[in-house]
Amino acid sequence: MAFLSREFIAVPDENKRQILFKFPDHEIRRGSQLIIEPDMQAVFINAGQIVTTLGPGKHKLTEGDIPALGILIDAATGGNAFKTELFFCGTHEYVGQKFGGRIDDIQDPQSQLLVGMRVFGDYSLIVTDPSTLILQLTGTVDCADNGAVTGWFSDQLLKSMRKLIAKQVMTGA
Repeated sequence: MAFLSREFIAVPDENKRQILFKFPDHEIRRGSQLIIEPDMQAVFINAGQIVTTLGPGKHKLTEGDIPALGILIDAATGGNAFKTELFFCGTHEYVGQKFGGRIDDIQDPQSQLLVGMRVFGDYSLIVTDPSTLILQLTGTVDCADNGAVTGWFSDQLLKSMRKLIAKQVMTGA
């Protein structure tokens, strides 16, 4: 019966294409088996700080196997659970992401008319540092779907394009 009492934690099949998946439970039982897909990493956060990051594979969650988790054992659970936020982050390439929109109005030198400048394109996204992505993004964006994450990146690309165009217009390049 001891085998049946073990808990296995993994990203559900329907969520495996997400860039970020937040495990819904904040109390994770000691001795649980964490299964991380080959193209994912798991990040444990407590009180807004990264506690530990685990790579692909099967991990038994005990303070002996993962020392950084030992500090998370909650006295209220009799020492049987870690109080933590657990995120799974996809690390493969997410291709075909769209971005675009209005950049600025510029004046045509010949006709003196204002012309609306727009930019559109595709980009690929690879998360190389899940900790930074989580700390910089999930505090302000719902990460339940990829659109929230890729929308943030698209906005950053547009801001960069605006700055680049403004710099070129000012210098006459």
